[in-house]
Amino acid sequence: MSFEIINARMVKAYMQDKNAVLIDLRPQNEYLQEHVEGAVHMEMNTFEREIVRYDKTAVLIFYCDRGANSMIAARRADEMGYAAKSVIGGYGAFG
Repeated sequence: MSFEIINARMVKAYMQDKNAVLIDLRPQNEYLQEHVEGAVHMEMNTFEREIVRYDKTAVLIFYCDRGANSMIAARRADEMGYAAKSVIGGYGAFG
């Protein structure tokens, strides 16, 4: 199993799956200012404890500011047994 790197346009298609969860890893103040519709917020330093509330059938789609943290999170979620995706380009890619 390995995580997948996707672009922002692909997120909409993945979100049609009721098991998909879009996760914003940016600081909470940035999330509160604006975020992608339907995204939930998780802190980078606690997301591993938070994602366990989701069933392993969930598709976890991570985005952050630029894409580096989302790749780390997707890799870790994949290691934990989740189907994980990382949005290349981060929040800015949603334009």
